[in-house]
Amino acid sequence: MIPLQLPAHTDRTLVLASLAKDTELTCQILEAANIHCEPLSDLNTLDNAIEQGVSALIIGSEMLTTDILESLKTSLSKQQPWSDLAVIVLTGSGKYQISPSALRQVYEALHYVTILTRPILVSHFVSTVRGAVTGRRRLYDVRALMARHTQELIGRKSVEASLRQTLQELAKSKNEAEAANRAKTSFLANLSHELRTPLCAMLGFAELLKDPTLSHEDRISYVNIIFRNGHQLVTLIDDILDLSKIEAGHLQIEHLLVSLPILLSDISSSLTIKAREKGIQLSFESVGKIPESIISDPTRLRQILLNIIGNAIKFTDHGSVTVKVAHTIEPEPLGGRLTCTVEDTGCGIIAAAADKLFIPFSQADVSTTRKFGGTGLGLALSRRLARSLGGDVTLAATEQNKGSTFFVTVAAPIPKDITPLACEHPNAPTGTVPAVPALKPLTGVRVLLAEDAPDSQLLIERFLRIEGAEVDLAEDGAEAVKKATANHYDVILMDIQMPILDGYGATAALRGQGYLGPIIALTAHAMPGECEKSIRAGCDHHLIKPVDRKLLIQTVSRYSGQNIRGAPSKMPSTAVGATTLTGDLRATDQRQ
Repeated sequence: MIPLQLPAHTDRTLVLASLAKDTELTCQILEAANIHCEPLSDLNTLDNAIEQGVSALIIGSEMLTTDILESLKTSLSKQQPWSDLAVIVLTGSGKYQISPSALRQVYEALHYVTILTRPILVSHFVSTVRGAVTGRRRLYDVRALMARHTQELIGRKSVEASLRQTLQELAKSKNEAEAANRAKTSFLANLSHELRTPLCAMLGFAELLKDPTLSHEDRISYVNIIFRNGHQLVTLIDDILDLSKIEAGHLQIEHLLVSLPILLSDISSSLTIKAREKGIQLSFESVGKIPESIISDPTRLRQILLNIIGNAIKFTDHGSVTVKVAHTIEPEPLGGRLTCTVEDTGCGIIAAAADKLFIPFSQADVSTTRKFGGTGLGLALSRRLARSLGGDVTLAATEQNKGSTFFVTVAAPIPKDITPLACEHPNAPTGTVPAVPALKPLTGVRVLLAEDAPDSQLLIERFLRIEGAEVDLAEDGAEAVKKATANHYDVILMDIQMPILDGYGATAALRGQGYLGPIIALTAHAMPGECEKSIRAGCDHHLIKPVDRKLLIQTVSRYSGQNIRGAPSKMPSTAVGATTLTGDLRATDQRQ
C-alpha cells in the first residue's frame, strides 16, 4: 500500500508589518519565547509558505487593504478544508483602531482570525501566538492520526461501515463541541452584562453622591439605588456558586423543622411589592389541609419558591400570579410531599423553546434576555435544588400570550413527637411600668475587629459603633492574637485573608493558648467548604462578605450574651422560621 501523504506543516510563525522595524521587533519577542518566527516580505510568497508549512500569520491592520484581503482570501482557500491558518491582526487604539466596516471585511475574508489591540502586554501577545501555533499543530496531529487509521482500513471493505460510523461520530462530536462553545460564549457575554449592569449603577450613583449640592431627596434615592443593585449583584453571584456546588456534588442539604405558614408568609411579603409595582395580583391558596410544620431545608425551599414565583411575576405584564399549595401524605421514606402550583397570565413559552428552560445559562431565546434580563440560571438552579430535596420543578402547561403553569414538588414529611416551640415573645406584664431609656443592642459589648482592608474596616466598625459597641482594631492576625491575649473582648470578628498571619492561623494560635471567647470568621470567600475550614480552625461562626448589617448585629449580640428583641442568647443554627432537630450546632446563617 502507498502511504497517505499529509500537507507540509511546521511551527513557523510569519510576521508582516508596514515597517521592517516592527517586523524585526515582533520576531525578537517571539524568538525569545521559543516560538519560531520569520519575517514575510510580501503576500506574494504566502502561497509558497503555506505549501512549505506554517502555523500562524501576524499582520498589522494597516496592511489590510481590500486588495491584500482578497489576496489573503485566495491564498487561504488553497488550504486543506479541515485546516485553517491562524491569522492574528494587530490593530491600534483610538484613531488608529480598525474601522467597523474594515473589521467586517476581515472576518468575512479570513477563517480563523484573532484581533489584538495595541498596546498589548507581551505575555498576552506571546500566549495568544503560542495558543494559535499549538492549535494548528493539534489539527495536524489529529489529521495524522486519522490518516494512519484510514491507511489501516484501506483495502478492507468489511470495515467500511465502521469507518463511516467513526466519521459520523467525529462530525457529531465536532458539532456538539461547537454548540457547547457557542453556549459558553453566549453565557459569558450575558453574564458580563448582568454583572456590569448593577456595577455600572453602583459606581455611577456613588460618583453622583460626591456632589455637595445634591438635595437630600436625591441623595437618599441614589443610596437606595446603590443598595438595591448591590443586592442584585450578590444574588447573581450566589446563584452561580450554588449551581457550581451542585454540579461538584458539594451542596449540603439540611433537614430542619420548618414552619410552613411562616415560610409562605415570608415569601409572599418579599414578592408582593414587586407584583404591585407591575400592577398584577399575587395570591396564595391552600388546597386541602396544610400542616403547621414540615421537615425540609428552609433556605433551599425558600430559594426555589422565590425563583419560580419571581419568574412568573417577571414574565407577567398584566393579570395575576396564583400560587396553590398542597400537601399529601406518602409512604416512607418520603413520608409527605409538598406541591406548589404556580400559575401566571404572562407571555407564555414557545413550545419549541420549552426544552431549553432547565439548561443552565440559557433562556427561551435571545430576545428574552434583552427584554427581561437575567442569566437563565433561575430555573436550572431551582430544578437541581428541588431534586436535591427529593422533588422536581416541571413546566406543566404553557401557551403564548396566555401564561404558564409550573409544578414545584419537594419531600416534606410531617415531624412526629415534636413539642411546639415556646413563644419567644411572652405576654407583657399588666400594670404600669416606669419608662426607661432604650439602650442600643450592643451597648457595653467589646469587639475586636481583625480586618486588613481599610474600607471594610471602616464599614464594619461603623455598623458596630452605631449599635453601641466598643470596637478595637487589628490590621493582621498577629496583632489580633496579641490584643486578644492582653485585653478582654466579648467577641472577636476574624477576617480570614490577612497579612503576616491569616485568620485561620490567628484563631488556631488563640485556641492553642486556651482562649475560650467567641470568634466569628468574616470572609469574602464563599466557595464550598469555607465554613467547615473556619470551624475546624476553631471559629464558632462564619459570616460571608458583603455582610448583612442586621445579621452582623444579631450574630455579635447573641455570641456576646446580649438579647435583641427577645432573641435567644445563643446563635441558632437556622434562619428565622425554622428550628433544628439536632440541637445547638455551629453553623452559618449565610449561604456558602
